[in-house]
Amino acid sequence: MIVLGTNGATGERNIIFGSVASSIINMSDVPVLAVPPGGSPDDIKHITFATDYHEGDLQILQQTINFARLFEANIEIIHVSEQKSQLDEIKFRGSRDLVKGETDYEDISFELKYGSDFFPVMADYLSSKPCSLPVMVRYKKTFWEKLVEKNHSNEMVFNSNIPLLVLIGD
Repeated sequence: MIVLGTNGATGERNIIFGSVASSIINMSDVPVLAVPPGGSPDDIKHITFATDYHEGDLQILQQTINFARLFEANIEIIHVSEQKSQLDEIKFRGSRDLVKGETDYEDISFELKYGSDFFPVMADYLSSKPCSLPVMVRYKKTFWEKLVEKNHSNEMVFNSNIPLLVLIGD
């Protein structure tokens, strides 16, 4: 794992040039723990795991569970969907049932939130709930995906005042 300090929130959400922290997160083959000024990973009791129902998320969640056991922390799994739909509800319930059936960690809860933009929904959620460590998964993207899709972990690094753990998916 790489542990690094960040410069903290810049206040500018649409940053064109990345920081050292975001570059390391985007290129690293190992998990990265980004700690902003004043942030401390000392007292991890509430972990928020962001999922997009990716194929490898269950495996990465197991890593998060192993990490949570070290601190006796609870885990909240959150998915942000663009709009309410039956398909999203089916994915949410299926994911919840799969996690409950495939893991033995008892202190896990599940949230489904709606919004057209991931970051404001996630920021609002994190400010309303106790969270000492948000966890995100970075999957490798094609050149075109990098151009068109937003990088949620970069947004979180630039705007978070608590540590952020980015795990690497296959």
